[in-house]
Amino acid sequence: SRPSSDYVAIIRLLISHGHLPIDAPDEDGCTALWLVCSNGYTDRARALLIEGRADHTIPNYQGLTPMAVAQRKGHEGCVRLLQVGNQG
Repeated sequence: SRPSSDYVAIIRLLISHGHLPIDAPDEDGCTALWLVCSNGYTDRARALLIEGRADHTIPNYQGLTPMAVAQRKGHEGCVRLLQVGNQG
């Protein structure tokens, strides 16, 4: 399997066992969803959003939301995913 699918599997495992504090920020105020959107990892973002019910509205300490950072960095897959999430 490719490394990306391994990360998604780990995310799903942690979510299913309740061991993943989905919206906990790091020292810069970045949540897991923020970080994966910043790096353009659409598959990981999807797992956090759909299975983990991550909050896509939480900004980092500079005020950037996951959507804003994905747009700024040109990660269109994450932007589209977040747009769909905003509609639901």
